[in-house]
Amino acid sequence: MRLKHIHLQCWDLNPDNRPNVELISSVLADMGMKILEDEIKKAEKYLFKEYKENKQLTTTHPQAIYTSRLLNPYTEGLAIDFTELDDEK
Repeated sequence: MRLKHIHLQCWDLNPDNRPNVELISSVLADMGMKILEDEIKKAEKYLFKEYKENKQLTTTHPQAIYTSRLLNPYTEGLAIDFTELDDEK
């Protein structure tokens, strides 16, 4: 709707009534942001729905213990033990 209004203003016989570059740029940027916001909302709804459905299907045993391990042997030297915190720093 706003784009149509600006389009009509561009054709105004009086050049003073025509929109300037800043106004056109602002309107286009606002439209782009609106499109992005709508896409983000759609994605969030989809992800929330998927999470909700998957969460109900999976259950974890209350006494289960998980241990992390390195998947790549070349990164073995990068292992950090986070169970011991260095309080001196």
